[in-house]
Amino acid sequence: MSRISDNILDILGDCTITGNTLFLPDKQLDRPTYEAVNKAITNIGGKWNRKAKGHVFDHDPTEGLDNLLTTGETEDMKKVFQFFPTPRQLAETMVGMAEIQNMPHEEKCPVLEPSAGDGAIADVLHEELKKARRDGGLICVELNEQMKQY
Repeated sequence: MSRISDNILDILGDCTITGNTLFLPDKQLDRPTYEAVNKAITNIGGKWNRKAKGHVFDHDPTEGLDNLLTTGETEDMKKVFQFFPTPRQLAETMVGMAEIQNMPHEEKCPVLEPSAGDGAIADVLHEELKKARRDGGLICVELNEQMKQY
Protein backbone atom coordinates (compact mmCIF):
# COMPACT_ATOMS: atom_id res chain seq x y z
CA MET A 1 0.00 0.00 0.00
CA SER A 2 1.30 3.45 -0.76
CA ARG A 3 0.20 6.79 0.63
CA ILE A 4 -1.28 9.30 -1.83
CA SER A 5 0.02 12.83 -1.36
CA ASP A 6 -2.43 15.59 -0.48
CA ASN A 7 -2.02 17.40 -3.82
CA ILE A 8 -2.90 14.18 -5.70
CA LEU A 9 -5.89 13.61 -3.40
CA ASP A 10 -7.07 17.15 -4.18
CA ILE A 11 -6.92 16.42 -7.92
CA LEU A 12 -8.72 13.07 -7.48
CA GLY A 13 -11.37 14.87 -5.42
CA ASP A 14 -12.02 17.21 -8.35
CA CYS A 15 -12.55 14.35 -10.82
CA THR A 16 -16.01 13.70 -12.23
CA ILE A 17 -17.62 10.41 -13.21
CA THR A 18 -20.07 9.85 -16.02
CA GLY A 19 -21.14 6.25 -16.43
CA ASN A 20 -17.97 4.15 -16.35
CA THR A 21 -15.63 7.00 -17.26
CA LEU A 22 -13.64 9.11 -14.81
CA PHE A 23 -12.65 12.56 -16.02
CA LEU A 24 -9.73 14.56 -14.67
CA PRO A 25 -10.30 18.18 -13.71
CA ASP A 26 -9.88 20.67 -16.54
CA LYS A 27 -6.40 21.93 -15.68
CA GLN A 28 -2.92 21.21 -16.95
CA LEU A 29 -0.93 18.76 -14.81
CA ASP A 30 2.84 18.49 -14.93
CA ARG A 31 4.19 15.07 -15.91
CA PRO A 32 5.06 13.75 -12.40
CA THR A 33 1.68 14.87 -11.05
CA TYR A 34 -0.20 13.28 -13.95
CA GLU A 35 1.73 10.03 -13.51
CA ALA A 36 0.84 9.90 -9.79
CA VAL A 37 -2.84 10.59 -10.54
CA ASN A 38 -2.83 8.04 -13.38
CA LYS A 39 -1.23 5.40 -11.13
CA ALA A 40 -3.94 5.83 -8.49
CA ILE A 41 -6.70 5.61 -11.11
CA THR A 42 -5.07 2.65 -12.87
CA ASN A 43 -4.80 0.83 -9.54
CA ILE A 44 -8.59 0.93 -9.17
CA GLY A 45 -9.12 -0.41 -12.69
CA GLY A 46 -9.18 2.65 -14.96
CA LYS A 47 -7.46 2.82 -18.31
CA TRP A 48 -6.82 6.08 -20.16
CA ASN A 49 -8.85 6.32 -23.35
CA ARG A 50 -7.86 9.18 -25.66
CA LYS A 51 -11.14 9.08 -27.59
CA ALA A 52 -13.20 9.29 -24.38
CA LYS A 53 -10.77 11.85 -22.94
CA GLY A 54 -10.99 10.06 -19.63
CA HIS A 55 -10.13 6.90 -17.74
CA VAL A 56 -12.56 4.15 -18.76
CA PHE A 57 -13.52 1.37 -16.37
CA ASP A 58 -15.42 -1.87 -16.99
CA HIS A 59 -17.46 -1.04 -13.88
CA ASP A 60 -18.71 2.04 -12.02
CA PRO A 61 -15.56 3.66 -10.56
CA THR A 62 -17.39 5.62 -7.84
CA GLU A 63 -16.64 3.17 -5.01
CA GLY A 64 -12.98 2.85 -5.97
CA LEU A 65 -12.52 6.62 -6.16
CA ASP A 66 -14.32 7.09 -2.84
CA ASN A 67 -12.00 4.50 -1.29
CA LEU A 68 -8.92 6.37 -2.56
CA LEU A 69 -10.20 9.65 -1.14
CA THR A 70 -11.26 8.14 2.19
CA THR A 71 -8.15 6.08 2.92
CA GLY A 72 -5.60 8.26 1.13
CA GLU A 73 -3.88 5.06 0.03
CA THR A 74 -3.59 3.13 -3.19
CA GLU A 75 -2.62 -0.41 -4.01
CA ASP A 76 -2.16 -2.20 -7.32
CA MET A 77 -4.99 -4.73 -7.18
CA LYS A 78 -3.42 -6.88 -9.91
CA LYS A 79 -0.47 -7.41 -7.59
CA VAL A 80 -2.70 -7.99 -4.56
CA PHE A 81 -4.71 -10.69 -6.32
CA GLN A 82 -1.76 -11.97 -8.35
CA PHE A 83 -3.67 -11.69 -11.60
CA PHE A 84 -1.81 -13.07 -14.57
CA PRO A 85 -4.05 -13.39 -17.65
CA THR A 86 -3.91 -16.71 -19.49
CA PRO A 87 -3.70 -16.49 -23.28
CA ARG A 88 -6.40 -18.51 -25.08
CA GLN A 89 -3.90 -20.89 -26.71
CA LEU A 90 -2.33 -21.74 -23.34
CA ALA A 91 -5.78 -22.26 -21.78
CA GLU A 92 -6.65 -24.68 -24.60
CA THR A 93 -3.40 -26.60 -24.07
CA MET A 94 -3.96 -26.83 -20.32
CA VAL A 95 -7.55 -27.97 -20.63
CA GLY A 96 -6.51 -30.49 -23.31
CA MET A 97 -3.99 -31.97 -20.87
CA ALA A 98 -6.83 -32.50 -18.38
CA GLU A 99 -8.38 -34.98 -20.86
CA ILE A 100 -11.95 -34.07 -19.95
CA GLN A 101 -13.20 -35.90 -23.05
CA ASN A 102 -11.76 -39.18 -21.66
CA MET A 103 -13.46 -39.02 -18.25
CA PRO A 104 -16.22 -41.59 -17.76
CA HIS A 105 -19.68 -40.12 -18.41
CA GLU A 106 -21.10 -41.63 -15.24
CA GLU A 107 -18.86 -39.34 -13.19
CA LYS A 108 -20.89 -36.24 -12.48
CA CYS A 109 -18.36 -34.45 -10.33
CA PRO A 110 -17.83 -30.79 -11.21
CA VAL A 111 -14.61 -29.29 -12.50
CA LEU A 112 -13.10 -26.62 -10.27
CA GLU A 113 -11.36 -23.45 -11.48
CA PRO A 114 -10.00 -22.15 -8.14
CA SER A 115 -8.72 -18.78 -9.38
CA ALA A 116 -10.87 -17.81 -12.33
CA GLY A 117 -9.45 -14.34 -12.99
CA ASP A 118 -10.99 -13.03 -16.19
CA GLY A 119 -12.38 -16.46 -17.09
CA ALA A 120 -9.96 -17.44 -19.87
CA ILE A 121 -9.47 -21.00 -18.60
CA ALA A 122 -13.09 -21.26 -17.43
CA ASP A 123 -14.33 -20.39 -20.94
CA VAL A 124 -12.30 -23.22 -22.47
CA LEU A 125 -13.33 -25.63 -19.70
CA HIS A 126 -16.99 -24.77 -20.30
CA GLU A 127 -16.60 -25.46 -24.03
CA GLU A 128 -14.89 -28.81 -23.39
CA LEU A 129 -17.49 -29.88 -20.80
CA LYS A 130 -20.23 -29.07 -23.30
CA LYS A 131 -18.50 -31.10 -26.04
CA ALA A 132 -18.01 -34.02 -23.64
CA ARG A 133 -21.67 -33.79 -22.52
CA ARG A 134 -20.60 -33.79 -18.90
CA ASP A 135 -23.29 -32.90 -16.40
CA GLY A 136 -21.05 -32.18 -13.42
CA GLY A 137 -20.68 -28.53 -14.27
CA LEU A 138 -17.99 -26.00 -13.64
CA ILE A 139 -17.32 -24.26 -10.34
CA CYS A 140 -15.34 -21.03 -10.54
CA VAL A 141 -13.86 -19.21 -7.57
CA GLU A 142 -12.49 -15.65 -7.75
CA LEU A 143 -11.67 -13.43 -4.79
CA ASN A 144 -11.44 -10.19 -6.76
CA GLU A 145 -14.99 -8.83 -7.01
CA GLN A 146 -14.14 -6.75 -10.09
CA MET A 147 -12.95 -9.83 -11.99
CA LYS A 148 -16.20 -11.69 -11.27
CA GLN A 149 -17.90 -9.37 -13.75
CA TYR A 150 -16.11 -11.09 -16.64
